[in-house]
Amino acid sequence: MSEYTIGDLAKKLNIITRTIRYYDQKGLVKPSRVSESGYRLYSAKQVKQLKLIIFLKELGFSLKDIQKILEDKNGDKLI
Repeated sequence: MSEYTIGDLAKKLNIITRTIRYYDQKGLVKPSRVSESGYRLYSAKQVKQLKLIIFLKELGFSLKDIQKILEDKNGDKLI
């Protein structure tokens, strides 16, 4: 299983690390684990989740609405 640091993930998704940290703070996406040295590590699941968040933001959804979609058990089927 591939894991990405916050820097690797930011490069992969062409966003800044601050955005990922902000989404973490807001509860939209959490790292799959934190390494012993304190690095946030993200798996393919979080990559998919972040791609969805970015897509929804580009469509004009608010973070509040995105949060509701992510919390809905069928939210990923709504899109």
